[in-house]
Amino acid sequence: MPDFIVDLVELFKEMPTLFIIFSVTFGLMVGSFLNVVIYRLPRMMELEWQRNCAELQGQENQSSATEPTVSPKFNLVVPRSACPSCGHKITALENIPILSFLFLKAKCSGCKAPISIRYPLVELFTGVLIGLVSWKFGYSSAAFAAWIFCFALIALSFIDLDTFLLPDSITLPLLWIGILFNLNGGFTDIHSSIVGAAAGYLSLWSVYWLFKLVTGKEGMGYGDFKLLAAIGAWFGWQLLPAFINRGVNHRHRYDFIGQTWAQCADSVWALFGPWRYCRSVLWATARKIIFRRLSHVCHCINWWYWCW
Repeated sequence: MPDFIVDLVELFKEMPTLFIIFSVTFGLMVGSFLNVVIYRLPRMMELEWQRNCAELQGQENQSSATEPTVSPKFNLVVPRSACPSCGHKITALENIPILSFLFLKAKCSGCKAPISIRYPLVELFTGVLIGLVSWKFGYSSAAFAAWIFCFALIALSFIDLDTFLLPDSITLPLLWIGILFNLNGGFTDIHSSIVGAAAGYLSLWSVYWLFKLVTGKEGMGYGDFKLLAAIGAWFGWQLLPAFINRGVNHRHRYDFIGQTWAQCADSVWALFGPWRYCRSVLWATARKIIFRRLSHVCHCINWWYWCW
């Protein structure tokens, strides 16, 4: 390992404040990338589904007709981010987390179309959350593992909010990373991790099929099973009841709205609201792991959470 990296590690260990500042800065940059993931990953999945349908229909030669004409390639790297209104390519100076939003006054530099406030909020939330994780765990493997967990949950939450999807490309790696991290007793022992993964999946899987047999409708997607399995893999089966209870209690808050939506749309997606469950997971993680010893802060955040 290069000497400067060794010196930097020692500096982070000796100066926790410096590590927290670095973590917040890194979280802001990753938050900017998460905005790309949140927007593009569902569309990448849709393009893949279209290609698969074309192949099943024997239309491989015509599959290009199902792809967007604006760019032959569409992934997390290309094409460059651009204004959805005028197509102005976002420069490096216009892509600085939070600062660019403030400097541009929430408007595109090309056409002056408004920029959604959600972009800087995702960046800010990611930076603050990563900073809190680093403050709690210090410079350690647990901190870096918690970074990965938080990044995944933030992306899943907003993708769920927009599309009701929980992509396998996030939930499945999250599950396996949780098991691997707990091989040496990261957040829990490996036995609890494996049992937690199985219990998390099978608990919602059982509810899904029971609900479907009784009502003939699907109450949730398979992504929910994989997400809860991933949570069980990270924190063990012992915390699963707390996560499920938080999600169920949060759902009851929206029962009236959900029932109204279900009657209008002839579905029960709004009753279960996967994005609400993701938000509950984020809250439970922050409360159980980050703020375990700060009860007064928990009460303040709990008040804000229920008002939200």
